[in-house]
Amino acid sequence: MRHVMLRSALGSSLLLLGLTASAQYPPRTGDQYSSRDMNDYHAQLFDRIRADLDGAQTSASSFNGDIDRIATVRDQVGAFQRRMDGGYFDERELTSAIVSLQKVLDNNPLYDQTRDRLVMDLSRLRDLRSGYEH
Repeated sequence: MRHVMLRSALGSSLLLLGLTASAQYPPRTGDQYSSRDMNDYHAQLFDRIRADLDGAQTSASSFNGDIDRIATVRDQVGAFQRRMDGGYFDERELTSAIVSLQKVLDNNPLYDQTRDRLVMDLSRLRDLRSGYEH
């Protein structure tokens, strides 16, 4: 009898401890972020990329294709964003923008700070692509 009471007390206290511990955390949902939060994040990402491209364009030369490469990336990012805002993720368009941004980094003479920002933008675009691949 004493053995049964000890097990009951131990089981009850473990159950109470488990309920108390789980009550400290918010309930988990299927999506960690709402679609509105993700849309805001993507809009900020694309705005940041455009601003960084504007910064790169201020030091670009119009004689050797620097401005054209930057304009190409800007157009591709804008086209991808329009499709994404419409609910369609176009991986080929995003990959095209990533390749074009890499060409800007490889071929355009850039200030260190501008280059660092564009490298971060490139990384974020790659993260976006890999997030949708999985």
